Amino acid sequence: MLLIAMVFLLHYTCCFLSIGMLRLRKIKCEYIDICMAFLIPVFGLLMLIIKCISNRYEEREADDLEVGNPTEVLKMTDDAKAMDVSAKSIVMDEDDVKEKVVPITEALVVNDTETRRALIIDVLYSGPEDYVKQLFEAKANGDTELVHYAATALTEIQKEFDLKFRDIMARKIEEPDNKALDTEYRKLLELYIDSGLLKGEGLKNQLLKLSGLLEQELHRADKRGKWTLINKKAQTDLRLKDIEALKSDIRYMMTDWNDREETYVYRIQGAVLERDRKLIKEIFKEIRDKGIHLSSELKSLARFWDGETEGNGAFVR
Repeated sequence: MLLIAMVFLLHYTCCFLSIGMLRLRKIKCEYIDICMAFLIPVFGLLMLIIKCISNRYEEREADDLEVGNPTEVLKMTDDAKAMDVSAKSIVMDEDDVKEKVVPITEALVVNDTETRRALIIDVLYSGPEDYVKQLFEAKANGDTELVHYAATALTEIQKEFDLKFRDIMARKIEEPDNKALDTEYRKLLELYIDSGLLKGEGLKNQLLKLSGLLEQELHRADKRGKWTLINKKAQTDLRLKDIEALKSDIRYMMTDWNDREETYVYRIQGAVLERDRKLIKEIFKEIRDKGIHLSSELKSLARFWDGETEGNGAFVR
């Protein structure tokens, strides 16, 4: 009996160790495989070992495909890149200064399933947070394994943001008067919004939160930092299509920065949101009368609203 008990103890210990090794990516298998091994003493563990060895062997086989090692295949330079999808191969030149990876959108068009999966995995290991948009595209792919990779990567990116937010909030509890933590939280929120993870109401709620944080920070910032903050707030309110908040931002800008082109750009964008053609023409007339410097794009837009031809130089300064 003692011998049997020791065998069972060793078996379950190995199963728990397998879970740890899987989390550390030391072995290649699924959690369901470990569950099966857990429920079938001794023989289940042997089957798990055989499956892990088999997966490792298949991985090495994939590396010997005609396309070559995915890590090497994905190296490229800015000015030298060649792709032959019909031949199911991707050829890249090596850049000693900087390595880049093939975008997921290109990897998805490779017809060979094993090659496509190898490319996707390599991209994910290189930094999936840079490929959120493409990961959402990969989730809609017909390849179930690709969908699994993409969903897992998106979950991990979300988890990273959650951990960072929790860390800052924990430090804010310990140091409630530390304004630097407020700035750190706001910058992290900006990254979160720009990551592409958020959609619909979730995105709107975070934009509202960012607008409020920017307004709070604006009130306590010195004059040198106010312009950057009010710009960010105006951009945020534009994304929210909050006309009243944008008007408030514009009034703030007009007090100290009424000669800057950006101020008038926000005024024009606000008038466009309100669909007020008359106001748009009035703003451009004010720009012309004050001699505000305009970029070439805005000069062309001004001529359009003023009903002038491209050859008329009324707005050229």
